[in-house]
Amino acid sequence: RHECATAGDRRRLAERAVDDMCNLGASKKAFLAGWFHGATCVTRDAFERWTAWAFFDSELHELKEDALAELRDLVTWFERRVGHVFPRRGPAAECIRLKYDAVNDVYRPLMYYWCTWHLWALGRLVVRLLGFRQDAADRRIFYRASAGPGKPLVFVHGIGIGFVHYALLLASLPREAPVVLVEWPHCSQCLDGRDPPSQQATVASVRRALASRGHGPAVFLAHSLGTTAVAWCLKAKRSPVRSVILIDPLCFLLVAPTTAFNFLHRAPSNAIQLLLQFFIATELFTANTIQRHFSWTHNTLFVDDLPAARSTVILAAKDLITNAPLIRQYLQPAASRGDVDVHFHRGLEHGELFLRPALVARTARAVRAHCGLP
Repeated sequence: RHECATAGDRRRLAERAVDDMCNLGASKKAFLAGWFHGATCVTRDAFERWTAWAFFDSELHELKEDALAELRDLVTWFERRVGHVFPRRGPAAECIRLKYDAVNDVYRPLMYYWCTWHLWALGRLVVRLLGFRQDAADRRIFYRASAGPGKPLVFVHGIGIGFVHYALLLASLPREAPVVLVEWPHCSQCLDGRDPPSQQATVASVRRALASRGHGPAVFLAHSLGTTAVAWCLKAKRSPVRSVILIDPLCFLLVAPTTAFNFLHRAPSNAIQLLLQFFIATELFTANTIQRHFSWTHNTLFVDDLPAARSTVILAAKDLITNAPLIRQYLQPAASRGDVDVHFHRGLEHGELFLRPALVARTARAVRAHCGLP
């Protein structure tokens, strides 16, 4: 688990995360510039402030003496590990800290949410037409039973407008396997004032949905932000995960600034980036989810956290949120051993796979294989 509850947790997480970045040949200059808005000089005080958020979930001035001493030891370790000494003096450099930065949202009229509600409802209609029924005990769970031999499947969607973006994929899911769908209204542009479900609540909900119907560990299929729920389930005691299929995953290499910077702070340079910023990143409920309820220590997943059964990771080479080529490089040793199947789609953007019938069909074949179906 990577919640950083103890000094040992923090040191182990730092060592694993930084070692991975060093082994990938990541530039310390680019690492610091990414987290510090392009700053060319980052002082030790500034980096300590970032470390307080990243590993202690706190403001620097709120730490007690023993925690402050631990933090400074951690920064000294980082200096030795990457061969860089932070200057004691220099220009002030602001850093990205999701919990403490001002929420960057843009006003939308009620008509906007009237439109998104209808798209969200259309996604739910598609789900019902495909034979899924809403769970009476948890309205965020949909279930379709099956008497077939396939192993159970759990699907968690990403940021967007519920299930509507995934209609082709959902229609291709095997009928010979029971399927659980997890709906996340908090990242579906719904007028829903509830906070996003916690890690513990999400794991408990999925575990109950499976156990109440007599199912054991399941195949988990997830996209984008939904892959963080898979990370939670993988790290839980009595994990309900048998194997995973991760599409455009946000859960790898979260110590790198790429995801946070691209999603929240990048100035759009093309139409796709502009659409991401206006229609997704700055929407009120999505902004609240990412900027107030996204904990990288909870959400990060290392390659050796993946289940013993073979995993599948599907990457879009032109992903505008994550660094897909770097994630591919990170997964390559495991792929060479046969532990992970990596599908790397050149020319594709984040989420574009679901609009390509041929690629959806290929993904459906991978799902069938994971479920033990021909």
